[in-house]
Amino acid sequence: MTTDAPLFVTESLPAQRPTLENLRVGSAVLVLEAAYRRHAGLTSPRPGVVTKRARVWITVALLEVRRFPHEYRFRLDDQSDGADSYQTRFRTPEQYAWDQVQETAFVYLKEQQIHVSSYTPWRHRLVELARAVWQLEHPEEVHG
Repeated sequence: MTTDAPLFVTESLPAQRPTLENLRVGSAVLVLEAAYRRHAGLTSPRPGVVTKRARVWITVALLEVRRFPHEYRFRLDDQSDGADSYQTRFRTPEQYAWDQVQETAFVYLKEQQIHVSSYTPWRHRLVELARAVWQLEHPEEVHG
């Protein structure tokens, strides 16, 4: 494959999004700032580490401290800070990589004018569908 192949072609991913079952105190995470904080000049994602883990909540300390909060509390069920809007979220590095590949597949399909409804089985197989479409358009890249 050439180097200009999209992420969904070059990256190998598990079929399902990685879970939080291995998340422990000391685990590395990435904090995705709420939109209003990103507009204030903060980069996202920001590296952090889990400092506390309970049944429902975790606490994450950011590794690079700036003028905004350097510690967050997140719900484990939806991986957010629990705010009603403008939520700050966290991902494990594996989840973040998985999400990035999913996003490139979604954008690619959209560029190809392929809309995947949330009611179809393909909704959870975006990468597989995007790879198939890409291979149809680039047979020379697939077969050498």
